Amino acid sequence: MPAPPLSLDRIVDEAISLVDAEGADALTMRRLAVRLGTSTMSTYHHVPDKQALIEAIAERVISDLEQPPEDAAWTEAVRLMAASFRSLTHAHPAVFQVLLSGQRPAALTRAAEGVVHRLEAAEFAPADALVTFRVFIRYLIGSTVLEADSPSDRVDQDDTFRHGLDVLIAGIESLRPAPA
Repeated sequence: MPAPPLSLDRIVDEAISLVDAEGADALTMRRLAVRLGTSTMSTYHHVPDKQALIEAIAERVISDLEQPPEDAAWTEAVRLMAASFRSLTHAHPAVFQVLLSGQRPAALTRAAEGVVHRLEAAEFAPADALVTFRVFIRYLIGSTVLEADSPSDRVDQDDTFRHGLDVLIAGIESLRPAPA
């Protein structure tokens, strides 16, 4: 049976599979073309370069980031998004290695801006919202990287992650000035 026609969706699917299976360093246009059963030049008809491919991968993966309801309290919104981000990083650890190195894909930037906006809507001052987002994302990235690198009991990792997130949220809430 012949391979399905080449499309951006098929290229992105295969790129994610390649990185999931072989690691971040395996993502080259040549290697991707081999897996697709086509020439490297054929892939360039759909994706002009590797950075555009990374952008497309980011769009696909970040589209799976669960979004809390608009009326969710900031603490619940952060918990939901943190759990979703953690699940995505567990599903695609090498993909996140690609997405978080080098130039930040637009999908990651939009997701970050959405979190900052949500914090501002919860009456964080703009500067505080940005710093708070940075604290959370560093916790998320650091904890998920450590989880991937250290084979320990999954229940222990889940409990540690939730406890750390609870402590972080409580600390930020205790330091946050009362709304005006």
